[in-house]
Amino acid sequence: MDDDSTTVIVHARSVAMEAQADSPVRTIRVDARPPSPDLLAMLPGGPQETASALRLVRQRLELRQPLGQKLIGIVSARPGEGKSVFAAQLALALSEAQRAKVLLVEANFHAPSLANLLGVTVPTHQGFSVQLARRMQNRNDPWVELALGPSLHALLEEPGIGYAQALYSTHFLQALFFLAPAYDYVVIDGHAVIGSGDANVLAQGVDALLVVARSGTTRGADLLATMQQLGEHKPADVILWDVPASEHRA
Repeated sequence: MDDDSTTVIVHARSVAMEAQADSPVRTIRVDARPPSPDLLAMLPGGPQETASALRLVRQRLELRQPLGQKLIGIVSARPGEGKSVFAAQLALALSEAQRAKVLLVEANFHAPSLANLLGVTVPTHQGFSVQLARRMQNRNDPWVELALGPSLHALLEEPGIGYAQALYSTHFLQALFFLAPAYDYVVIDGHAVIGSGDANVLAQGVDALLVVARSGTTRGADLLATMQQLGEHKPADVILWDVPASEHRA
């Protein structure tokens, strides 16, 4: 983290605002201290096998980027299948060694987890859904992004303070479209698909969807139901995660 590795998460002892007062986007440098660094494979000491798999996913996304696939939604069939961990891992992999500028967006307003996963304290009243709620009240405050490193920024939820209904406002997709041009990729941690329409809202605004499935946990019937609910209007790939090493094939 403070060493010479390729991690992009950095420490900042104080919170600093970077932007002109009248800028539509402001950046706050934050201190990121993941409580479980082993979950984030791109950090020093993380499992190399997982890091290699993430780089393979990155390579495939880089091949698709000329086709305009830069807004990547991450969903799962049901909760607890590794969606948020994968979203954070993918954002780290895409921004590794500053090869791309990445915005990580938390859109699971019902059960946010990225701030805790990354060890980030979201400044008071600067969670993503709170910012959206201000726009629903016809306020036009600057967007506040959190800088986790030189090439990785984030819009996260403040634990315990959020507005789940903000996902359904027109401002949600407007925010994605407004912020995306400044980045090479926007990785959006979405919602579990089954039993909710939140993932379908996300599908309207992204260029591609990655459906995260956990080996030994995700049921085939659930994956089928997920793909049927999402429909065929967006490219969607299934990422099978946590496959035991003994089951890997060459």
